[in-house]
Amino acid sequence: MLSLLLASIIALGPGDGCRLTDNLFGWYEPEETLDEPDAALYPEEDLAVVETAMARLRVFEPITQMPGHLFFEESISLQKRQGLEQTAAALSDDPGYRSAVADYLADASILYEWEGMHEGPLAEAEYAERFLSGHPGTVIEPFLVVFLLHRYRAAWECATVRGETTVAAEALAAFTGHYGRVAQIANPVLSLVARELKEASCVYMYGDFPDWPR
Repeated sequence: MLSLLLASIIALGPGDGCRLTDNLFGWYEPEETLDEPDAALYPEEDLAVVETAMARLRVFEPITQMPGHLFFEESISLQKRQGLEQTAAALSDDPGYRSAVADYLADASILYEWEGMHEGPLAEAEYAERFLSGHPGTVIEPFLVVFLLHRYRAAWECATVRGETTVAAEALAAFTGHYGRVAQIANPVLSLVARELKEASCVYMYGDFPDWPR
């Protein structure tokens, strides 16, 4: 039964219309063109925020370098780090902030693959939580908060698909806690991305999750 449910959810694709978050949290692919968000999906007051983020993404170049002669898993891991650098760049173009994000990602737990299991995003979230607790007021707090929102939402989806209700409840509680922090950080792009992560039909496991509180 679980395999059938998993197959049916993965087989579903995301909804129509591109949003800002469709350009975030993925691998960095320098040859690929960014997806332009559909203006019709946004209220007028959000359009300038979307354009600010997209302008930063269009000129993004990663600090993390991709050396040659890497094993496949190492290459994917670095591409994911570069993709997270790109996600961070949407929030701010301050050079000190960007450098601090790259330093964090150089040491952070960023797994090669999650394989549909909640352990992957939760392990990455645990490292980010420890860093955030140990560095109060860090300049990269906006990135860490949005990163944690994405990882906890992804963990909730994985746990929900597999019927692991206790893990799902814990992931939702963690998401809710960090979502409450967003209003305390004066960053319009962060606020918009956080709302998109909350209101999305899914962020990792394709499907519509009616039990997710939007």
